[in-house]
Amino acid sequence: GWILRITKEGVTRVENGFDDQFFLFPDGYEEWEIGDLNSMPGTLFPFEPDESVAEASVFDELFFEGMRLNESTLTLYERKLLIKVYIVTLFMRAVIHERLLFLLLGKTGSGKTYLARVLGNMLIGSSFDVVGLDEDPKELENKLVNNVFVALDDPSGLTAKSLSLIKRAVTGGKMQRRNLYTTAQQIEMPYIADIAMTTVSQPFHNEEETNRQLCITLATREGGNRSERELLREVTARRSMFLWETVGTITEVLEALEENKDYGGTVSMRLAGFAILFIKIMRHEA
Repeated sequence: GWILRITKEGVTRVENGFDDQFFLFPDGYEEWEIGDLNSMPGTLFPFEPDESVAEASVFDELFFEGMRLNESTLTLYERKLLIKVYIVTLFMRAVIHERLLFLLLGKTGSGKTYLARVLGNMLIGSSFDVVGLDEDPKELENKLVNNVFVALDDPSGLTAKSLSLIKRAVTGGKMQRRNLYTTAQQIEMPYIADIAMTTVSQPFHNEEETNRQLCITLATREGGNRSERELLREVTARRSMFLWETVGTITEVLEALEENKDYGGTVSMRLAGFAILFIKIMRHEA
């Protein structure tokens, strides 16, 4: 019945219900072991551009070891920072208004589905899995209103209705459905899921859809592939270390938000909340 209360001053254990805030755990959630509250791990930022100097965090080892990203106008360092800030928003769900569609592009063997599966395993536990896109839009809708994180694989059969559901979920829409078959009363349920999607080619083609994405293109891994089951077993064994490192990072993000609370910058992109959060964190990290 105890949970962690994270502030910019540090982390304390409190009873669930403290501050009149009661939390429910997602279905299938696995508990993990916390570290020393008096010795928080260092922040995930900055990730040094010179990797020979930087001491790799558990986060970097789990997510980026062996990963190759395609050529881009952004450097590898910059794209890793973007992914890290995105993952922070999965834990700090109210820190920005919008939800990003995390799109992983790449050929077979690039590790895109594995990366989405690792992320879900870290958030929820080993019961999490990447799922195919349901042909029935109602099944997809049920996933989006009942899960905090959903990873969809290969949307090649994406129907117009499913596409519309995903767009509504990303923009923070709600599902409307009859409460009972015997009445006409409607109920509303918000889409709560953050969505990741893995695919060989970009499934969205107009600006309205693409400007809500964090899109990362992966290149084929060098030196062949290891058994994914073995890799996941190694990752899961270090889940507590990863989550404890994330807790330390959240305290740093809260410091950054407090330090930059009067910052009034603007950006020319649609995902302004995410961009401003990113800027505030980088200003704090100098």
